[in-house]
Order: sequence, then C-alpha cells, then structure tokens
Amino acid sequence: MTNIAIGTNVIISASINGSCVSSHTVVSPVSCTNVCENPAITLSGPVCSTSAVGTYVVNYTLVSGATIQVSSGTALNGVVSGVASGVPLSVTVSLAGCADKVILVPAGSCAVPCQKPTLTLASPVCNGSTYSVIFYSSVATVTANAGQVVGNSITGIPVGTAVSVTATAGAGCVEVQTVASPASCTVSCTLPDLSVGQPICNGNTYSVSYSLNGPGSVSVVGGTIVGNTVTNIAIGTNVIISASINGSCVSSHTVVSPASCSNVCENPAITLSGPVCSTSAVGTYVVNYTLVSGATIQVSSGTALNGVVSGVASVYR
Repeated sequence: MTNIAIGTNVIISASINGSCVSSHTVVSPVSCTNVCENPAITLSGPVCSTSAVGTYVVNYTLVSGATIQVSSGTALNGVVSGVASGVPLSVTVSLAGCADKVILVPAGSCAVPCQKPTLTLASPVCNGSTYSVIFYSSVATVTANAGQVVGNSITGIPVGTAVSVTATAGAGCVEVQTVASPASCTVSCTLPDLSVGQPICNGNTYSVSYSLNGPGSVSVVGGTIVGNTVTNIAIGTNVIISASINGSCVSSHTVVSPASCSNVCENPAITLSGPVCSTSAVGTYVVNYTLVSGATIQVSSGTALNGVVSGVASVYR
C-alpha cells in the first residue's frame, strides 16, 4: 500500500464474504525528514508457500537505496521465499549513512500435507514354522507387527500370526494392509500367488488392484470384482480379498479403508498389484494398475495401457 499521506493513520482490513473481518490500524510517522529515524523496510508476517510445500514466504518493501540480506531462503522482488517451516528468519537491512537494522521474523509453521504411500503385498511363502511376505512400497519406512523387515520382504513371521504391514510417509500418514497366516506350513499345500495393492478413492467408495499369478479363484468380502480390480468398496469398510485353490490353500489380504476421500491429493492416485509373469511374451512380466479419474501414468520400462503395464523384461522375482 503506497501514497499514504504523512499524518494520516491507515486502516487495512481483510474479510471473507464481507464478514469474518481482520483489521489493522497503522500509525503514521510524525516526519519522514530523517531517513535513518524510520525503518528502511516494512515486512509482512510469514505465509505458507503454495508452490514449495513445507516452506514459507515473507513479503517486504524497501525504501529507495536500501538493501536486504536474509539468514535463510532468497530475497527477490519484494519476497523472501524458500524458508523452511519451523526455521526463524533473520532480516538485515542496510541503508547508506544509517546503522544496519536486524529484524527477527518468527518461524512460519507450514505442515507438509499428507500424501499416503503406495503399498502392495504378495502372498505368504512358507518356511517351516514361519512364513515370509514380499512387499512393494513408494516409501522406505515400512514396518510390521511380526517378523523382521529385510529388504522388501518380511521374514520369520510365526505361522498362526497374521502380519500387519504399515508404510509411513510422515506422522499419521500411513497405509496399512494385513496378510492372513497360512493355516499350516507342514501340510502339503501350494498357496495361490495373490498380490494386492492399497486403496484409491472414487468419490464415496474406493478400489483396490490385485493380481493372481497361476491357479486359483479370487473372492472378495466388501466390494465387487471387475477385471483385476475390486471396486465399489464403501469408505469405512475394510475389504478382504482372498484366493484359494480347490476351496483350500487360501491366501487372504485385508486392506484398510481410507478414513476419507475428501482430499484428492492425500490418497495415492494409483493402486498396483505385484508382478505376474506374462503368458504371451515369455521372459517378461506384467503389472496390473488402476488410476483415479484424471490421473496419468508413465513407466520406465514396458508399456502402460488399459490398466496393465506389459513387456517388462524379467530379471528376478
């Protein structure tokens, strides 16, 4: 705000829809004849950045000839930007013939919005009195309530104990999925190779992608199977996806529902199954996926089309 007459106090107000008003009265300087008497800068308070998540900006205006230095971030064209949330900002203003002035701006608090990770779990693999589960996640922080996390596997899970796997992208920003224990690892039984992804939102419902590699039939409690996706699962309802061979040798996954689908950026825009060896292109594998409306996908190898990434060369599994 410029061109305010000396001797006139200015009132600056902000309102939302004409109500909820904040109002500030700024008292005029008595005189502007002594350039060193009044500050060479006017500053706003910290405002969370909309373009650089987890940082804040401070607007400023300098008198003619003044320069600015900042302890953090970058000062350019009336804006200090790129200051990390929680870090206080020290501003030093210099004007020829006047002593430098140092202003300490309280740190802005700009929480990083939750963006939940992806999490895909494969079926149990028996190892005597224990079993293991392979997982795939977009984050490095993956924990389990039983067994040990080794690379992208959870090993040493006691038979009879279901394993709950949590992928964490920040405080309270998690995906959780549970795999049921095999009934026994001593009875001759080849478990179906079922892999299940995390949920994606569709308005008031959510969907989950899955893959079945090899024999078996898939059933679901809490949704509808459409191709390689379980759809129309009500928010607040955990879905159970199971695969069995001849009604026995069951692999079962429980996917925890999103708490809410109101924030489109909070929940992942994709749900992925695990890799499945291709039956038509030997030596390659495919991955099933489902996207939320409006999302796009790019892959580093193979081709993504109609919910399937295909033609990816096999290295190991």
